[in-house]
Parts: sequence; C-alpha cells; structure tokens
Amino acid sequence: ECQPYRVYNLSNFADKKKIALLKLAILLHDIGKPASQTIGKKGNYHFYGHAAAGADMSKKICDRLKMSSSEKCFIDFIIRNHLRPLFLFILHLEAKLTRKAVTRFFRKCHDYTPYILLHSIADSQAKGDKSDDTFKNFIIDLVDDYLNVFKTLTKEPPLITGHDLINEFGIEPSPLFRKVLNYVEDARLSKEI
Repeated sequence: ECQPYRVYNLSNFADKKKIALLKLAILLHDIGKPASQTIGKKGNYHFYGHAAAGADMSKKICDRLKMSSSEKCFIDFIIRNHLRPLFLFILHLEAKLTRKAVTRFFRKCHDYTPYILLHSIADSQAKGDKSDDTFKNFIIDLVDDYLNVFKTLTKEPPLITGHDLINEFGIEPSPLFRKVLNYVEDARLSKEI
C-alpha cells in the first residue's frame, strides 16, 4: 500500500536564490568522482574523497561564473557535506544512531541543514530507486526534527557561558573554554542535560 509523501513548503525555510544555488550544487556535487575513482581488490569502484574534490572543482566553476563569495560558500558547503545524511541513515539502519550524532550534524550544518537534507533526497531519487521510501522518510523526519525541535532549542539561552566559567570556577580564558562550552551545549541540545 502506498503512503502519501509528506511535502514541505520550501518557502518556510528557503528563498528562491538559495533554491537556485541548491540546484546548482546538486548538478555539480559528483564532479569529483572521476578524479577520485579507485578500484578495490574485488573490482568494486570507490570514490573516496569525491565530496572534497567536487567542492574544490565547483569553486573554480563558480569563480568563472563570477558568483559572490556567499554563493560560492553555500555551494561549497553543500557539496563538501552532501554525504553526511547518508552516514546518519546508515547508523540509523544499524540501530547505532544517537541523538548526539544528530545534534552534531545540526550544529555543524546549522542553517544549511534543510538544504543538505533536500539535496540528499534529490540525490537518492535521481538514482532511480523509487520503491524504498525508508531513506526519504528518514530525511523528512530529520527536517522535522531540525525545524521543530533543534531550532526551538537553539533559541533558548545556553546553560553556561564563559563568564560563568570565570566567575564560578575561577578559570582563566583559554582554548579549553570553547571545548567545555561546546560539550555542554551539545549535551543540552541532545537533551542529555
């Protein structure tokens, strides 16, 4: 029995310019595959590092198209990180996906998250396997989670600040500050604390 797809109104989180840039990123995202192709011992083809290679190649294309720095950064980020949703899905299938891993993905990709997730659905659909909606539903659940849970949590104040570390613990500012603050913020956003 077919289940209807959940559909998002892109205007809720995207503007037309970013959708156009996303389309260009989707077009270019695998251009690094030929340069990174290897053949394994069993004759399987591998494309290790193709995301970084593709991002570097797309940067040159965007330069030739005289795109702005922000446009180039958007396309670079999408291409460089386009495999992240697939890695999360693999963990999900293996029952190893943690809330912390999802939170780290959201924090790493922040405002780019919905675009990377849309990219992964487009990439999956382009491969032609329309029979299994498991991946698509997983990605749509991530979009829901990002827009309705994570974005709400990020609007709340952090549990501790650098001033708290100085005033309460007498710690001198150092690179350790960022580590401690990020650790606590990850735990808060993951709902561990």
